[in-house]
Amino acid sequence: MPSYTCNIAKGRGNELHERARLGDPANAGIVIVAINSTDTVESIKDADTLAAILALAGTAEVSGGSGYARKVLSGVELNALVRDNVGNTQSAGFANDQIWTAVSGTTNWTHLVFCYDPDTTAGTDADLIPLAFGDFAKTPDGSDIILQAGNYFSAGE
Repeated sequence: MPSYTCNIAKGRGNELHERARLGDPANAGIVIVAINSTDTVESIKDADTLAAILALAGTAEVSGGSGYARKVLSGVELNALVRDNVGNTQSAGFANDQIWTAVSGTTNWTHLVFCYDPDTTAGTDADLIPLAFGDFAKTPDGSDIILQAGNYFSAGE
């Protein structure tokens, strides 16, 4: 699903995914954040933290209404890296569909951002490292919003 790799994650994304999957450090995780953004792809890619993404003039985390909360994935919720020696790629993903139930009244969703959080029990958005993001246009209408399981990060030649 994600189409864009954040500049800070180039060369590091799969390593940070594995750290979250293996619990190194113990409370590490991958956080999925829904945003509404009119900023350019390049502006989002250049941001070094989630706080920096949310500080962009045309970007905000979705808010209001009900049914939305950040998703935090770790351990068995994350897939082991998939290496393709023929295609010379390595991909990171998650095992199960992510479901936001009965989402209504929030601002429209334009993108999902996947971030590495070294400690999901503490810290701030300034601690979250954006790995990748992709278009995810949704208009909350009270129904479930589903992100199908799959890869969110890929690195290759």
